[in-house]
Amino acid sequence: MQRRSLDLQQQQIELQRQQMQQTQMSGAQPSAIVEAQKGCRVWNPHPQPNESVTWSGPCQNGLAQGIGVEQWFKNGQPGNRIEGDFQAGKVSRGVVIFPNGDRYEGQLSDDGKSMKGHGVLTYANGERLEAEFRPTSSAK
Repeated sequence: MQRRSLDLQQQQIELQRQQMQQTQMSGAQPSAIVEAQKGCRVWNPHPQPNESVTWSGPCQNGLAQGIGVEQWFKNGQPGNRIEGDFQAGKVSRGVVIFPNGDRYEGQLSDDGKSMKGHGVLTYANGERLEAEFRPTSSAK
């Protein structure tokens, strides 16, 4: 289980490094908000080419607000699905379902993209890890 935790941290670090490189190469602003369907926007600190999102939930002042589901897509393929309570387009606590079947429930970083604080990570194979998660240095 400890080895799996280290693997997960390494995967998060590598993903964030790639996101930062792609953001720099694309010229996208790291604090960009991405348009979702119905004109409602959600937060995306690392916009990527060919990335899109749908939002099913309430919208207030053009931003996702309240309980809803944020579904990310890359090149038309489903990515992370985040179910939670959104405030001004951001989520701080919720359930993230990863494309590989892993599931995380708990606190999230300000950008909603990293596990932060107390949470439970349940792997697709049924293994379960309850821990205090820390985002990498690039996710605050």
